[in-house]
Amino acid sequence: MIVKDNTLKTWKAVTYEGLLDPELIEFSWQKASEGKRGRKSVKRMSKASEQAKLIEELRNETYEPVLCRNMQKWDKNAKKMRDISCPAFKDQMVHWALMTLMKPYMEREFIKHNVANVPGRGLSYGNKIIKHWSHKRGTKYVLKMDVTKYYPSIDIPILMDKLKKKIRDTKIIALIEKILYKESPCGKGLTLGSYLNLWLALFYMNELDHTIKEKLGIKFYLRYVDDMLILVKTKRMAQKLLAFISNYLQTLKLRIKDKGRGKSKIYEWSKERFVDMIGMRTYRNRQLIRRNIYLKIRRLMDKVKKKRTTHRARSIMSYKGIIQHSDCIYLYKEMQRDIKKYKIKELVA
Repeated sequence: MIVKDNTLKTWKAVTYEGLLDPELIEFSWQKASEGKRGRKSVKRMSKASEQAKLIEELRNETYEPVLCRNMQKWDKNAKKMRDISCPAFKDQMVHWALMTLMKPYMEREFIKHNVANVPGRGLSYGNKIIKHWSHKRGTKYVLKMDVTKYYPSIDIPILMDKLKKKIRDTKIIALIEKILYKESPCGKGLTLGSYLNLWLALFYMNELDHTIKEKLGIKFYLRYVDDMLILVKTKRMAQKLLAFISNYLQTLKLRIKDKGRGKSKIYEWSKERFVDMIGMRTYRNRQLIRRNIYLKIRRLMDKVKKKRTTHRARSIMSYKGIIQHSDCIYLYKEMQRDIKKYKIKELVA
């Protein structure tokens, strides 16, 4: 079987001239400013004069990104502190402009089972796929892997080499390099919190995805950022794949977690055992949300009953979208009843 390789095609429309389009800069302001239009820096960059100034800086190649404001945030799901960076708003606009040019090409190249952050391929999409696979033959053994400290381990020179194969405009490459090396002068690691970095992190392992799906012929493979799930017929096959992927990741200067929470696992997917992935526990005959997420929804619903806020209402509607694709029927019906009773939908609108 000959597999058509689309990964070698260049991204012709990603040009520096295209980046200087005033409509693109205005669109980037619109997207980057969502939910924060009351801030001074956001209001300032809404002015046509400031946007024109940014375009001029880019045209003269005098644009300089500002060092990110760093903070630590507790990740409830991972149960650990994460280092988050918050780029200056002007830099966020440049990130959006770059990704507006690159995103259509990236989306086209990503495998359909790369389910993180890609529009139309979020948590619900990923959970639907796993639930569908639970009834398929050839899914007896589960191989579940996680990359150790993925974002901090991404090698910028390797990432740039991958981008140079796609983008022919050297000015675009130079701009991306300037942004990344400003955040990580040592050339190691991408920071969390940047819209540009979010997509680059998905792109970094794209060739591995195509290798697993097309060259190795693995049908049941799914990736959520650095979490990987493979379903195969035999334990021996799972062991071989684990060894292959571990060796491949070394070429990217990454490594599989081999201890602690999230370490690699190989086990039989029986009626009693489940696949724990992207917030759901998928058994052979049903799919349920994790206990910690269930408790979080319960607490959130109790808070909404006492005091309705737009933020809480949005969270409720987001969780409803996830729950409706699971087998938590009674929780879903209760959420529907409370959404109607407390007019949650109207509050979001």
